[in-house]
Amino acid sequence: MKGSIRRRSKNSWELTVDLGVDAQGKRQRRYENVKGTKSAADRRLRELLSSLDGGVPLYKERETMSEFMERWLKDQVAHTTMPKTLEFYSGMNRLYIEPSVGHIVIQKLTPSDIQAVIAAVLDRGLSTSTARRVYATLHRALACGVKWGVLHRNVCDVIDAPRDSSFELSPPSRDIVKALIVEASKTLYGVPIHVLAFTGMRRGEVCGLQWEHIDLEKGVLSVVWSVGRDQGRKLALVPVKSATSRRLIHIDDGTVETLRRHKEAQLENKLLLGSTYDDQGQVFASPTGGLLD
Repeated sequence: MKGSIRRRSKNSWELTVDLGVDAQGKRQRRYENVKGTKSAADRRLRELLSSLDGGVPLYKERETMSEFMERWLKDQVAHTTMPKTLEFYSGMNRLYIEPSVGHIVIQKLTPSDIQAVIAAVLDRGLSTSTARRVYATLHRALACGVKWGVLHRNVCDVIDAPRDSSFELSPPSRDIVKALIVEASKTLYGVPIHVLAFTGMRRGEVCGLQWEHIDLEKGVLSVVWSVGRDQGRKLALVPVKSATSRRLIHIDDGTVETLRRHKEAQLENKLLLGSTYDDQGQVFASPTGGLLD
């Protein structure tokens, strides 16, 4: 495979890669302009030739980052992750990535462009944790681009992830938690909030709790399901994300008694509504038995 470099002007170079002949016998060439030093042009030409030698096609389409990210979310993330993860990556792209580099042709994305995305996040006064999440989203998307043959390398690999700033958590005091539970008991969410406070479960896990996974006699519960939203933004019951999230939790006597009273109240409501109540086995359900938002 042959290639050449022609100087167009100061710090501007035209690369030509000979792609051979097509089915009609017509010579095919790929042209690309590179700005910078002669060394940068040489390096880019080597990348193109290496891609061809490895069987990676040189796309003629000018796919922008915006177009690529949309394709990645639709064709990759939507089929390999949980709906909540898709929602997360979509948000990172919509809020931070697309506004900064959405217009750039993906093959021309540089490490400086990645730095600009991170800088834009921090310049908005957002935390380094947010900047790290944006970086992680970009890294994962571009890694997929390499696997798809769209990119020769992942430019995020030469950029260090933003350092996470250390901070101390300030949990509410015992008295504040007690006062919160008392106020919450006056609402539909009183018992779920009590369980949140005394078990450390996540909000979705509490909403996904089912009676078959609670043993009130032994004082234990199993975390198996979580409530999230599907791609249509509807509530959905999904398995917890990982093996470590699926766990057994011992519950204190006070929480056991609170759950006993809650179960009795739920049964009374179920008898009152009759066939109107759609019993899905949820510990915490809507007034008619559906998933709790």
